[in-house]
Amino acid sequence: MKRDAWGVLFACVVTAAVCSGQTVYFEVTDGLWEAPANWGGGVVPGAANTAMITFEGRTVRITQPGAVCGNLVAGYGSGEIGAVYLTTGTLASATSQNIGRDGRGTFIQWDGTTNTYSSFLTVGEGVTGNGRYELRGGYLAGNGLAAEMTVGYNGTGVFYQTGGVLGELYKDKYLYVGRTATGNGTYVLDGGELLFTNATYVSVGHNGKGSFIASNGVAKVAKIFNVGKEAGGRGMFRLCGGSVSAGQFTMGEKAAAGVRRSSRAVP
Repeated sequence: MKRDAWGVLFACVVTAAVCSGQTVYFEVTDGLWEAPANWGGGVVPGAANTAMITFEGRTVRITQPGAVCGNLVAGYGSGEIGAVYLTTGTLASATSQNIGRDGRGTFIQWDGTTNTYSSFLTVGEGVTGNGRYELRGGYLAGNGLAAEMTVGYNGTGVFYQTGGVLGELYKDKYLYVGRTATGNGTYVLDGGELLFTNATYVSVGHNGKGSFIASNGVAKVAKIFNVGKEAGGRGMFRLCGGSVSAGQFTMGEKAAAGVRRSSRAVP
């Protein structure tokens, strides 16, 4: 009897456990991050797990502090859809966040929240990837030695900011908007603050097509703000309102660049 009891206990532990480094899939169409039953294996992701929000359409809602994962992927494969809503609380990724890897991904962040990552935040990674990040409030920043951010890596990405703060990434790292030859990125600043007051560069139209459009809010870049940096890059900077300042503006270093000032509101 004692032997059988230990066998039952061991089976229960194995069933409830998620191994380090394992990918954990969000299994319901719409539900809470913090509910174990919503995840494959019945366990909420830990700091060593990849949290996968994908398939035919999944929406996960973070409403409590303390959500963690190793990697976050929303919209993994072509034709797949995933969305993350950070409504209250916090999310910390030990490595990366990928919004629209090869599918369609969305991340929306609201007031009073914090989202941090250690290596990469990519919006629209693969050629078929389509990502959108909406920063409506709260705080978004890198928290590691290699933190950088790309909007439109190989695919299409949009970062739409209406509030909150995009803080420092890491020393000598970049915010890329339109990173590679196939990348198409757009950053719209319609409120809130972009505060790179110490260490982070900006490259709009790095090797791909990139646009930075400011209609409200404040952007402060202590280092270089590049528009059209590398060969083949196509960068556009458009100031409709708000304030954008940088230690140095570089336009068309090795690529095409355009600058436009307009009073017309951004749609």
